[in-house]
Amino acid sequence: MGRNNRSSGGGAKYFIIMMMIYAALTHCSNEDINLNRDKSNELAGSNIESMLEEVEQITGIEASNNDNLVIIHAAINNSNLSDEEKAIVYSFADIINDNPYIDSNSAYGSIGNVDIFYVPRPDGTSETILGDFNFNKDIINIYTESDSLKRETQIHELLHCLFTNYRNVNIPVFLAEGVTEILVNEYFTPNPFVEESSYPYEVALTKLLCEMVEPDRVLEAYTTGNMNVIKDELRKYEGTGDATTFINASDRVLERLESGREIDPETYNYMINYLDTYFNNKYSDDNEKMEIYNYYRGMLAQIPSEDRYTEYWNYIYENGYYERAYFSSKLKLIYGNDSVRDNVSEEVNPVLKK
Repeated sequence: MGRNNRSSGGGAKYFIIMMMIYAALTHCSNEDINLNRDKSNELAGSNIESMLEEVEQITGIEASNNDNLVIIHAAINNSNLSDEEKAIVYSFADIINDNPYIDSNSAYGSIGNVDIFYVPRPDGTSETILGDFNFNKDIINIYTESDSLKRETQIHELLHCLFTNYRNVNIPVFLAEGVTEILVNEYFTPNPFVEESSYPYEVALTKLLCEMVEPDRVLEAYTTGNMNVIKDELRKYEGTGDATTFINASDRVLERLESGREIDPETYNYMINYLDTYFNNKYSDDNEKMEIYNYYRGMLAQIPSEDRYTEYWNYIYENGYYERAYFSSKLKLIYGNDSVRDNVSEEVNPVLKK
């Protein structure tokens, strides 16, 4: 069910303005990235068992069944983080448990050293940017003092800190932001199935990728940086298209959308035509898959609109949303593998989470 706080007129305008502000919000900064920086030996010689015991004693998290939860230990001992910030990292336990591909060495190094600064936006920085994570420096900058925006920005940036490593730092931006936002939604928001701000079209395209090649392959590519696990699956049914060209075209379309630049119609049409061909080749006899595809294709059709964020919410109100979990094992247990289409009431207004 959708959230149910609707205010007339002004609330909707406020939402659209804030969505535009947040649209290019959070990302892993490639500035000053040193791809040779070595975090591969952060845990060398460590007594993992005793570190996991400390995690259990301090946080109450059951850590004995997954060595990757040693990452939580890094937050415990990071003197740069406040108790509030550490608590956010502790809440990542389910995400860590659900991801077998996480690089615990790199994550331990990043979480163990990261510092978060709440600073005025630097001169020359776009007002659309509320925060960023610099992998090379282990620094998160948050350019907002609003409590309603701060916590979600903290979660989003700390997820980038958790998952970014030298192998995946240059994955397509739409995938980096799309998966990160789905994680935020599925693990932290009251309505886990609707992207209520930030990156609606990145989320839509990422969910389609999950339908095309399975969520686990998408999670693997996001975590390891190996895009071939997606491309190799795509090539089985792509017809006359090309997986690499499709991924690059999609990234260009979404990058131009978020930066406010004009979207090249040819690039956009290549993305849509590739999707059409793929789903028709692979799922022409699967009514459920085609219904899901047509739903998200209709959403992506709003991208060329000048009022694309208004049109996104108009689309949600008119067509509802799918209750379908992609990464959270707990949500999958609750909702199963079936897709349920739910409606958003006329009286419901989206509540900002960022």
